[in-house]
Amino acid sequence: MRLLNMDNKEKIKEKLLRWTFDFFCKTRKCNGVSSDSIRYNYPDVDIQEVIIELLEEDNISLIAAEHDINPSIIRVGFVSKEQQIEYVKKNGFGGDFCIYPSKTYHRQHYAEVDLVSRLPFKKMLILGTPHNKILYFEWGALFKYYSDPRYDFEFSDYTGHIFSSEQINEERRFTIRTFGVGKNKDGEHIVAVPLSELINMPSVCQLEWYGMLEPEQENCAVLNDYENVLNGCWRFEDTIYRSILKEMANINKLTNAIWNCPFFRKEYVNNKPVGFDLLFLPTKNVYLDFVSLCEKIIVHNINKDFFVSVGIVQEDEKEKEKKDKTLLCLKEWLTIVAPNTINIVHSTFNNLRKRRQEPAHEIYYNEYDMNFFIEQNILLEKNFKALNTLRRLIQSHPDAKAVIIPYIDSEQYLII
Repeated sequence: MRLLNMDNKEKIKEKLLRWTFDFFCKTRKCNGVSSDSIRYNYPDVDIQEVIIELLEEDNISLIAAEHDINPSIIRVGFVSKEQQIEYVKKNGFGGDFCIYPSKTYHRQHYAEVDLVSRLPFKKMLILGTPHNKILYFEWGALFKYYSDPRYDFEFSDYTGHIFSSEQINEERRFTIRTFGVGKNKDGEHIVAVPLSELINMPSVCQLEWYGMLEPEQENCAVLNDYENVLNGCWRFEDTIYRSILKEMANINKLTNAIWNCPFFRKEYVNNKPVGFDLLFLPTKNVYLDFVSLCEKIIVHNINKDFFVSVGIVQEDEKEKEKKDKTLLCLKEWLTIVAPNTINIVHSTFNNLRKRRQEPAHEIYYNEYDMNFFIEQNILLEKNFKALNTLRRLIQSHPDAKAVIIPYIDSEQYLII
């Protein structure tokens, strides 16, 4: 392999550095130049020393396969400069790695790249921000996509996506394959999006979203579960929404085994109702719609026939009116078997029904208030506690000893 004199070394350093910068800026994902490409272009040159000098001069950075599963993009950042140099000294060109222009070199030369002023997220990437860096935006960044049918908008379990349809003008068409939920320093809900999902937006959309960045990014945080999604981990806590549905399934498993009759008419574990999620808009209208949905899922879903099976209602015509009053039957049954649970179970379900009925009997004005998130959390936690208490009560029945409920971890849930 040909050794380099000083003049040749400087020429190759300059050429390699320029190639690295141009390749990085022109590729769609700001890719690094691979060790295979360097070997191909410099087959007869001992270029190991060149790369070490460029690293020492802080002109390039290096990601090896042993540092990151995908070294061809800056996915999460770089190991220390010392570790990068040590890698090259140890492995030479025997390893799999990519080189990138360093942050220092970026700052000195990014003005040479066209359009960076109109593509702020692309500029962030060009300046060396990792692809998986999460950026935080005001909650209002999503409002227009939620209400516009021209967007395929989905939001479930604190994550979602946005796809533009062909009805949207091309200069405003984009895709966000994944976004999540975070909180700012004041504890308010915010939108969390990886930089990689923003870099290919058209200019007008990048500028629009950039204007809604949270001002103190370093004081924002995302749910750990969402970071797990980005890093390929598949172990997640349930949301409280899914825990409520699981507890309902547990109750049905028990009542079917003991009385041969389910307590709830329908189960939703594998078919979570649309909208049974974090409020998408913190407005009174949306909150009351959620209350109505919650009542339909839990209270309105109570099986009238259950109270026949436990002897609270007799199967004759004169008992029909009583049978229709499920909450009254529930209270009567609890009074007999566990009166100490009435305030937890019956009162919670009864308050949920009353809250649902309020809009039909009063005039109210819509309003925007982030506190509706708090009200939603309180409502959910109270109803989960009621369901959990009911399930534990039924589990105390002698015939329940041999029954294995399907979701023993229902109490391990996430709420924000």
